[in-house]
Amino acid sequence: MKKIKKDVVGLIIGAGGALALSASAEFGPVANEEDQFRGIWDFEQKAYEEIRDTGFNLFLGAPCLAETNQKMVKDKAGYVIQLRFAAAEDLRKKYPRYNRDGSKDERTMDWTEPGCLDELRERVKGAAKSQLNNPAFFGMQPVSEVGLFTRPSFSPRHQAAWKAVSGNDIPSQAFGREAPCWTRLKDLPADRLIDDTYNPYAYYRWFWTQDDGINPYIEMAVDEFESAFGRKMFTMTDPATRHPPAWGMGGKVSHINDWQVCYTFPFQHSYLISKMQSMARGRPGQKVLTIVQGIFGRRDSSPVGEEPSGVPATAWHKDRPNAAWITPPPDMMREAFWSAFARQTDGVLVHGWDCIWDGSKYGRSKEGEGYQFTNPQTKRMISKLFHEVAIPLGPLFKRAEERAPVVGLMETLPSALLSGAAPYNWKSGFDCHRAGVVATAANLAPYTLYDEEILQGIPPSVKVILAPEAFVLTKRVAAKLKEFQARGGKILARSDFAPGMAADGALPPTRYESREFSEYAAFTNRNFNAHAKDAALRLAAAEFKAEVGRYIDLYADSDNPYILAYARVAGTSADLVFAYNTKRDYGDYLGPWKRILDHGVPAAGTVTVGRKAGAVYDLVKHAEAKFEVKSGRIQIPVSWPTTDGSVFLVTEKPLADLSITAADGGDGVTVTVTTPDRDMLIPIEVKVGGMRAQSGVVANGIWKRTFKSGDVGSGGKVEVVSLATGRKTTAESGRREHVFFVGAHPDDSEGFAGTAFLLKDKYQIHFVDLTRGENGLGLQGRLDGSTAKIRVAEETEACKLLGAMPHFLCEINGDCHASAKAAAEFEALMLQYRPRAVFTHWPVDRHSDHVQCAAVVLAVYGKLFKEKSLWWDPEHYFFEVLPGQTLQYPPLYSVDLTKTMDCKVELLRKYDSQNKGDWLVKAKLDLAQKRGVQRSPTVKYAETFSTWNGKRIVGGVLESLAETALMDNNLKFDVL
Repeated sequence: MKKIKKDVVGLIIGAGGALALSASAEFGPVANEEDQFRGIWDFEQKAYEEIRDTGFNLFLGAPCLAETNQKMVKDKAGYVIQLRFAAAEDLRKKYPRYNRDGSKDERTMDWTEPGCLDELRERVKGAAKSQLNNPAFFGMQPVSEVGLFTRPSFSPRHQAAWKAVSGNDIPSQAFGREAPCWTRLKDLPADRLIDDTYNPYAYYRWFWTQDDGINPYIEMAVDEFESAFGRKMFTMTDPATRHPPAWGMGGKVSHINDWQVCYTFPFQHSYLISKMQSMARGRPGQKVLTIVQGIFGRRDSSPVGEEPSGVPATAWHKDRPNAAWITPPPDMMREAFWSAFARQTDGVLVHGWDCIWDGSKYGRSKEGEGYQFTNPQTKRMISKLFHEVAIPLGPLFKRAEERAPVVGLMETLPSALLSGAAPYNWKSGFDCHRAGVVATAANLAPYTLYDEEILQGIPPSVKVILAPEAFVLTKRVAAKLKEFQARGGKILARSDFAPGMAADGALPPTRYESREFSEYAAFTNRNFNAHAKDAALRLAAAEFKAEVGRYIDLYADSDNPYILAYARVAGTSADLVFAYNTKRDYGDYLGPWKRILDHGVPAAGTVTVGRKAGAVYDLVKHAEAKFEVKSGRIQIPVSWPTTDGSVFLVTEKPLADLSITAADGGDGVTVTVTTPDRDMLIPIEVKVGGMRAQSGVVANGIWKRTFKSGDVGSGGKVEVVSLATGRKTTAESGRREHVFFVGAHPDDSEGFAGTAFLLKDKYQIHFVDLTRGENGLGLQGRLDGSTAKIRVAEETEACKLLGAMPHFLCEINGDCHASAKAAAEFEALMLQYRPRAVFTHWPVDRHSDHVQCAAVVLAVYGKLFKEKSLWWDPEHYFFEVLPGQTLQYPPLYSVDLTKTMDCKVELLRKYDSQNKGDWLVKAKLDLAQKRGVQRSPTVKYAETFSTWNGKRIVGGVLESLAETALMDNNLKFDVL
């Protein structure tokens, strides 16, 4: 394998199904293009199967090794390369930024320098070219984390550029990425309502949105890759909140992403998604992903070197003593997942594989100071949550839209820029983010409003706007806010609200980050109490709810402050209602350090929804749920033993049964699911033949999909389960299952043809020949191709009698080997048709070609079963050929050929080159008569078959034949 440049450092692969690589699939992560992404960012390729089996279908990590790539291709998976040209050291030195004093700043390159983008373009083109012939390639991540180091460049060229744009010099107060704080601006208007051209604000807005130069690079990288591949491509950038609150910060990528740790309040992921949704609204069609961090900081929970007081250290603490980042507590991470499920995204990712899976099994040292695996329960929790919730309901989670917003939370750009801070990200340290967390805890469903959306028009459904940090506003935004108030909207703000505005009420403090709870939290245990911080958050949420409740009624709410409720649109007459428990206490994992409430505890209550409905369905239990209707509101009792959740489909009337049709189109099965309930989304699970169950959503009364033969196997049975009611509906597609007869030569059907005629009306028969009979005319055999041509023609004519499909592998008659190429060709046929049964030579035989043929079949069986790639359970049988050739053969099944012996004889005579003097027919009649007599004096002709372990296959294809009987044990190891 060629060495991969360090600039290309990652891949994302989808496993557990086929990646939809065509443009029409709209970035589907697996064969089920309706599904959400469930990704792991950063992983060990040796742990591929272990991580995949947990339920992930998207992977980002190290460069793709050949072995991993082969697995991905076989799984019909794909990967996304991550480009790190943005951090290239040579370009940072060649194109530095410049500080105000003229010194170089090489932490990040100046993308806008002449020639820089051209050099980057050539590197991007090279990366794209390296993937052109790779069938597993899916997409690209152009950049990640550059916002951490970006800062203005004060070179003469940049100073001139700003002068040309604005007519002004760069503000004298500007020195780095942080704009001057508004309290230090002497020329700030007394009403703190500024023109868009106000120099300190306008300059930093220009820097962050234009002069930074990152977006032109992103646009170029996306364009180059999509041009090279000629298709729309999955592209992503992160973290979105490494930038101030403004539209377009992700450029033209298809997906923006961000991450959030699970402490202190895991449900804060919900508000982070709201922020990204606001960013994505600036580029219609852009999708949102989110990362639930799979790492947990020791500094904030169980500091290295600090023993818990009064209790012995935990076992993991002794086992991984130097870990800086450990496995998140499972109950906290589960809560975070539920908060993410509740919001509309394209997927939920996780970062830090070696905190979730034990890296020491793959060579990672337990003494390391980085990420360490310290809690096996977390992986089990993720697997259970994914398989019971995220996988079956993923398409519904992806499709169900957010409700029209009622409560907006304003994050205005001038206040963010002129706060005097430009931190590691633009959420930590800002009261806007804290207010979003509190509003989420109050079930207010906060909707993030950026300036651009306010200027376009505040959504008419919004009744209340929360303005936690709005000390400076542009005049244009202020005018729109006054229009909002004039139509009856209410603004709740803090005392530092821009004096040129009048608030309609006071926004209560967020409390939980006040001095008494936060000052010493990170490094010492003094003056810090996790229970007190949690209580402060709940108090703040109650105050928020009381104040906002003066103006609106909450659509979804609960009577327990620890139970969060969130509603989304599931059609014009249905809601999708999420409810989850956020109550935690000290556990035995991180609890001994008394910094984190790490253990979920029981909670019960009633969730209410503002509609009068006729039915409620628990989509996790797939059954109707108890409910009452009081004062026009649905009331649903809920309870959980830990930080878990539920999702309900609330409908105006009980759901009707689903109807299905299944049509065999030759290359696949088209399944159509219909229902008279046309005004709602109904989640379903579909299984066709031997494929794994896949999920979908019935919308507008219909769901339709065509499944390819290679995905569904040979079965014609279709099962559809309503994930709301749990009721199952079945149908037959008319599609015949496939049966393989695998022989070494084009005439080896002599061993099974009579039985094949009995099976042909029910099954699609395939003759798979290891060779083309190249050296099979005795002394007249020729290797110039003419012999193979003759025998292939004979096999083709024989197949016509059966309606069978002929296939020829790569080996040479008389010189057969169980080669890797032959095995790969046979494996491809197995995966394409997924046969119900495979018949091949008994492996003890005087003809070496027969032995090698059996070896190929057995090798492929062993490989597929070992790698857990078989999504079906094919039956495996052995047949015999001629007396004196098949040895030590133990017949188990006897098939009566009374009805088909004449057909077998006709077929054998198609092999004219092998049947001189009709000897082949005579030999097979003689063998068939002997086998008939051995079975019963009344059976004139028979064929026999065996299994690898001598045990019957109950209900198999042979036992489905009335002509089949079991042989007596005394005939085992019979030599004819």
